Amino acid sequence: NEEGSYVFLTGATGFVGSLLLREILLFRERLNIKGVILLCRPNRKHNAATRIEKLLANKMFSFLTPEEKNNSVIAIEGDVTKPIIGMSSSDQALVMETLNVKHVIHCAADVSFTQTLDDAARSNINGPITMKDLTK
Repeated sequence: NEEGSYVFLTGATGFVGSLLLREILLFRERLNIKGVILLCRPNRKHNAATRIEKLLANKMFSFLTPEEKNNSVIAIEGDVTKPIIGMSSSDQALVMETLNVKHVIHCAADVSFTQTLDDAARSNINGPITMKDLTK
C-alpha cells in the first residue's frame, strides 16, 4: 500500500506496550506504517490524550519531532473492560471505517494483585475477547 497503514495498539502506557510503541514508531517507514492508534483509558488525574502526551515526552521517544508525534500517533479514549472497548461512536467510525488499520496489537492488562478475580477476568480475559471480536 502506497499510503501506509495504521497499527491499533492497546496498553501503550505500560512497560511492554510502551517499548512496542517505540519500536513501531522507530521503524515505521520500513514497516510502511503511517501511524499508531493508541487506545488509552483515562485515570483519576489525566484524560487519554494527556497520558499519551506525557508518554511521548519520555526520552525514549526523543527521536520523533513534535510534528512527527502529532502526525503519527492518534490517542483514543477507551477501556478494554467495556463494551466496544469504551470507544465513542466517532472513534469507532475512525478506526473501523476511515483509517487503514492493518494490525491490532493488544497489550493492555490489569496487573494488580489485590483486585477481585471478577475484576481481573473482566480486564485480562474479556478484554482480549472483545478486541478479537472487533477485528472481524
